[in-house]
Amino acid sequence: MQLELESLEHTKGFLSHKWASGAHWVGYPAIDQPLTKEHMLCFHSAMEASKWCQPSLTEPGAPPMQEIRHFKPVADLLVTIEMALQGQEPVTYPPEDIPGILQKCHVSPLYRHTYDSLCVQLATGELAVASLTRLLIPGQSIDQYHLVSHHHQVHRDFEVGHTAKIVESYKDLNTGHRRLWELAPQLTHDRAESVADLILVGQLGGSRLLLDIEGRPDLNTGITIATAYNYMGVLKVEANANPGLPQTMDQRLFVRLDAGKKQLVFFNDELQPADTTNLFQSVSHYWFYDHPAEIVSSRKVKQRYFYNGKGSSGAHISH
Repeated sequence: MQLELESLEHTKGFLSHKWASGAHWVGYPAIDQPLTKEHMLCFHSAMEASKWCQPSLTEPGAPPMQEIRHFKPVADLLVTIEMALQGQEPVTYPPEDIPGILQKCHVSPLYRHTYDSLCVQLATGELAVASLTRLLIPGQSIDQYHLVSHHHQVHRDFEVGHTAKIVESYKDLNTGHRRLWELAPQLTHDRAESVADLILVGQLGGSRLLLDIEGRPDLNTGITIATAYNYMGVLKVEANANPGLPQTMDQRLFVRLDAGKKQLVFFNDELQPADTTNLFQSVSHYWFYDHPAEIVSSRKVKQRYFYNGKGSSGAHISH
């Protein structure tokens, strides 16, 4: 992400006003030019920002998807802007000391190959996203059980043609299991055209249940307990998890380093302190951009040439 140097004061005023009104996140397009406030849209929660960034899925052969978008915390941009206006260099914590803090706090990156990136990001003092590993018995934290119907038209691309919806909800696991077995025989088999599943999920307490395109809990907002499907005319029911047994689960949270205390501070979607004891609500981190912004002068004109297909050397473009 690049911010235009010449308009930093205007961008600072815009973001400061939004922050004061309760907007903690700013979304922007991932374009190859310095950004100004005209490119930005602010949101109160990460879920709102993530939904705005989410590309719309298109049918095969349809026009390309919308522009790529990301979002960042307003506060981090304000700090970057203020330091640039004051001519100060950012102060960083020694990245080599971060792994010990991560281990002590039971925190890991979302993906193994991003371990070094997480350490560097935390060292800058900016917000990052990571997984907090917790040991719990899911059955003690489940508020509700749901039967989810999932249907996929297999002749389409995997990303499209899915439908997933909650068909029934229950307060106890026994009722959920009984209804799964009662409704499962209604599943039909037509592997050439479509796939249908009936999924029993448990919604973790304090979480907004989010379902992925296959009807399974997303962002660890619940657990998949059992799945029923019809294969070659034979009804199959698979046990996916026993909610009564202890298991480790990763709670995805926004995190920032408290360098003075050598501790990590966890935040939720609204950038309020996250409950890491009683609730199990993961944050909406898709399309979150976890690298510091750069300040770039728009007066440094970049020149690009392209071949116009008519034999000339190309046209000159400045932006």
